[in-house]
Amino acid sequence: SGYWGLPEESAATFEGRLADTNEGPFLRTGDLGFVADGEIYLTGRLKDLIIIAGRNHYPSDIEHTVQQSGAPVRMGACVAISVSINGAEELVIVAEVDERRLPADAQSEGSGAGSLDAFWASAAKTVQGAVSSGHGLSVRSVVFVEPRSLEKTSSGKPRRQHYQKLFLEGDLAVLHETRSPQTV
Repeated sequence: SGYWGLPEESAATFEGRLADTNEGPFLRTGDLGFVADGEIYLTGRLKDLIIIAGRNHYPSDIEHTVQQSGAPVRMGACVAISVSINGAEELVIVAEVDERRLPADAQSEGSGAGSLDAFWASAAKTVQGAVSSGHGLSVRSVVFVEPRSLEKTSSGKPRRQHYQKLFLEGDLAVLHETRSPQTV
């Protein structure tokens, strides 16, 4: 009949009604999708949808673009999230680095600092350019994290809300972050 001790969440989830006819109640699953030719197509989750400047973006589409961009990102190990900065939604990409594509001096500190800085700048620029051309979006921050540091759900899906929280709290296993100036 609902969630134990959570009457508001229970009502929001289990007592959905159609706006025009008040027909219901319906279960609000949080899934997004559409019906075409009598078939239901699921396209994502409402809580993961990224809305920037009034446009809806599916994080999985952005993540796919990042993984195909040529940046040193492990396949299947990237999350696109949005964060509110001064009342505006900004896009953040958190991606695991593919350790096979790191330069040799990434493991040691010292002599190769200049080339390592150039490596990270190029990697971030690759991600930002791919997302800009593929989705018309500016990327506020590109965060490269340690390999195998992004957990997934038991069904293999990205834990976007979890990583949004960790990003905001500064608790990611960051190897490098490139932060762009705030957009207006």
